[in-house]
Amino acid sequence: MDRRSFMQYSSSLSLFGFFQHPLLAKDQEFTIQDGIRSSLNELESGGYFSEDFSDPTNEVAWAKIQSLFPRVESFCQLENGYFSHTSLPVRKYHQEREDYIQSRSSWFMRREQEASIEKGRTDLAGFFTWDPENLALTRNTTEGLNTVISGFPWKRGDEVIIGDQDYGSMNEAFEQAAQRFGIQLKVAKIPLVPNNGDEVVAAYLKEIGPKTRMLHLTHMINLTGQIIPLDPVIKAARAEKNDLCIVVDAAHSVAQIDYNWNECDADIVAGSLHKWMCNPLGLGFLYLKTPWIPQIWPLMADRSMPQTNIRRFEHVGTRPVQTIEALSEAIKLNALMGGLKNKENRLRHLQQSWTNEFRTAGGFSINTPSYPGSSCALANVSVKGKSPDELAAYFWEKHQIFTVAINHPVVKGVRITPHLSNDIRDIVKLVRAMEGL
Repeated sequence: MDRRSFMQYSSSLSLFGFFQHPLLAKDQEFTIQDGIRSSLNELESGGYFSEDFSDPTNEVAWAKIQSLFPRVESFCQLENGYFSHTSLPVRKYHQEREDYIQSRSSWFMRREQEASIEKGRTDLAGFFTWDPENLALTRNTTEGLNTVISGFPWKRGDEVIIGDQDYGSMNEAFEQAAQRFGIQLKVAKIPLVPNNGDEVVAAYLKEIGPKTRMLHLTHMINLTGQIIPLDPVIKAARAEKNDLCIVVDAAHSVAQIDYNWNECDADIVAGSLHKWMCNPLGLGFLYLKTPWIPQIWPLMADRSMPQTNIRRFEHVGTRPVQTIEALSEAIKLNALMGGLKNKENRLRHLQQSWTNEFRTAGGFSINTPSYPGSSCALANVSVKGKSPDELAAYFWEKHQIFTVAINHPVVKGVRITPHLSNDIRDIVKLVRAMEGL
């Protein structure tokens, strides 16, 4: 947002008394800078990131991060769960690398591509503190998990436990595997708004039996933003049956929350890096513990790679290598905020700034848990007397706030997802809209 747009936006908020709202601190005046064209290195050396980002309520500091992202002026964007837009410095680097590759075409692909991919693998492994030899670069979470589900060494009668709020594409992949391989699906009924993590652990443990071969866990449920207690679930499941293959869908949790992946005892993890890592579109990952690498069939055959090599899962034909090269910059931006904990706290602050206003309000249901560590940016709300489509239409047509309706057998509401490109004024606009219901 440039300075002129900011002044117009500020004036419109003032007109409606937004600056008198309790969420807006009177002593914080901040501006969103005009479109930044500098690289991260230039910004860092110039002291751009010298602010203290440890306070999630410090709008002055977080305006510096907000200024790094493109921002639409015609509406309020509160549906950032589909994918995260890329910061301007990372987009700049991405474009420079694309220009470089285009200028060299096949010379780059034959001479430099492999080194670029390996650097991306090493950089990402460093972010997770994983061994690079356990990490494949994919296009997204869906590709990674479909590789595992369709290539797993199933035996007829094997049982798989999934959650009743898992991502739809993963459910479809398991349903296809059931038809193809004769496996059985068992569905854990995850509490919509649990009071504590023990309730979630119990829901999964209830389904484990002697034929259970795989446990599929969605770390952060995309419908509601609920973060399941991953470590306690895995520990309890292994105590119940120690030969389980535990698979984690980490599409929304990676780089949204500060989780220690190196200590995660899952066998397989897949995620997307164009979500909360804010990398350009089209990059994901697949992590496999070493014993599983030779046991799973890749989606596409690659005779050049030994069966024990993680790279056998990366044979997808010609790919946009500049997207892999941009990953180092995306990782760096997360570090320049003072680390993921600061980012997590900021995103949670934006979410709780509106959910806390309506948890006990009549007619509203917040379909996202509130116990410590159980949610972050994403949250879901329903309103008595309005369908999800009607509520999303109200936000859009009356207030130009973009959200997404969730019509799911377990969850019916509107998902609202702020981003680092949002600030507290966007949340106040949302709160005002909800007060008008």
